[in-house]
Amino acid sequence: MYTPSAFREDNMERIHEIITSHPFATLIVPQLDNKPPLISHVPLLHDKEANALHGHVAKVNAIGKIDGLLKAVAIFHGPNAYVSPSWYETKKLNGKVVPTWNYISVHVHGELSIIKEREWIIENVSSLSGIHERDMEHPWKTTDAPKEYIDLLAKSIVGIQVKIDSIESQFKLSQNKKAGDFFGVMNGMHSTPKHDGGKEIAAWMERVQDEIQK
Repeated sequence: MYTPSAFREDNMERIHEIITSHPFATLIVPQLDNKPPLISHVPLLHDKEANALHGHVAKVNAIGKIDGLLKAVAIFHGPNAYVSPSWYETKKLNGKVVPTWNYISVHVHGELSIIKEREWIIENVSSLSGIHERDMEHPWKTTDAPKEYIDLLAKSIVGIQVKIDSIESQFKLSQNKKAGDFFGVMNGMHSTPKHDGGKEIAAWMERVQDEIQK
């Protein structure tokens, strides 16, 4: 991933936060012989102790049919939002501004393997659902469903593990702009509609504001 130095992020706590808060990843597995890559969209858990990503896919998914170990990349799409030129202080000075996009993206490279053990698969389903159900009024658990039903569904999926080799991350948050432009963008992001990613981008800009050009 092309990443200008101003936007490169090496803080693993920040990276883990993005993976955790935006777990629905694009999983890409290159193939040999000029075949198109295998691509799936799947929620993944970041197991820091195991230095791996864990998830599951349908057994009929082409990725689920992989035999052996293959290189893969998981792309986590963090918040993103349009940047209007009207937010820049520079626009009022000389008009030399154009639109752009602020975003956070994390690419995790590693070795993909398929896991078929029933206990591992059910534990992964339980862990994933537990994380996303924790704020529900009545959190669902795998034990809420009949055991035979869970066992039947577990037979139709396989676990996936990406043992992490390296991580690339880009936090493009206007850090390359002078203070007037940076804070103009941050304030503009705060004014965007609630459903837009702008408010989350603005919150991240507040966290990195010490890194901007003075």
